[in-house]
Amino acid sequence: MKAEILIDYLTFTVKGELADDVTYFILTILGINPVKFEFQRKGFNFYAKSMRYGNITVLYCGNEDMGICVNMSGRGCREYEEETNSSIIELLKRINDIPETNVTRIDIACDDKAGRLDLENMWNYANEGRYRTRLIARNNHESFSGKAKGAKTIYFGAPSSLYRIRIYDKGKQQQIDTHWVRFEIVLKAEYAKQAVKALIECENIGDAVAGIINDRFAFVELDDCNISRCSLADWWKEFLGEIQDISLTSKSKPEHLIEQHKKWLRISCSRVIAKVIEAIGQDEFNRVITSFGRTKLTEADDIMIQDYKQKRGE
Repeated sequence: MKAEILIDYLTFTVKGELADDVTYFILTILGINPVKFEFQRKGFNFYAKSMRYGNITVLYCGNEDMGICVNMSGRGCREYEEETNSSIIELLKRINDIPETNVTRIDIACDDKAGRLDLENMWNYANEGRYRTRLIARNNHESFSGKAKGAKTIYFGAPSSLYRIRIYDKGKQQQIDTHWVRFEIVLKAEYAKQAVKALIECENIGDAVAGIINDRFAFVELDDCNISRCSLADWWKEFLGEIQDISLTSKSKPEHLIEQHKKWLRISCSRVIAKVIEAIGQDEFNRVITSFGRTKLTEADDIMIQDYKQKRGE
């Protein structure tokens, strides 16, 4: 596939009777066994409590009119799809039928893996003002590693904007040596509601996403003194055309949480672990450290461990 569309972030709230029982809410609305969620000692965003499954967080016990808030990062969206064997679009359709539901943020990622989007070219178009948008703020960011150039990111819209665009090299971010440029739209408040309505009512999701983009942004050629009459850049039209051809959202398989833990241990703790083992030996390390850690495993941890073993065929 030349282009892919993903829902890469989702936040929504539900009020009323469904918000009275968080475990019932998780089971019936998210369709996930509540036992897989771990209780967190505290919440955030004025919620006193929270439960978490991977990168899916359910916030509850706020003020009387706050209900329950669900927050899914991009990885959380993929974990939801994997766990429920359903798409985020299907979730949006389900919660849209529930009274007192409000989607407060949705991020839509459009991935180019065929080379339609050249980040260096887009960087130049942005700097030369060859784009049309109602967004006022723009920011180009480039990182460096010593004297070597690093990743580039282009932002249209301020961080506080209800509509913001971010363009960056997803391949570099993931440390993958392949072409992978992401065009991402962040929509909040009323814009998020409008986007959800377009996504769940459309026959072709590509048409809906292309429409959401076209409504507020385009790369153009400066062939008219009036920017609103300037023609679209050919490469931009080709990219939008590929997006329009997508009939379903893409579902990439997420990395298992145990694999994430392994990477974190390797990057953050491997030196300390190796130093302790070298000093006290593997047997004492297992007796003092590993055995103590086992006493802290929760039911959710046990489920995760068994799920990992099952998927590995153990």
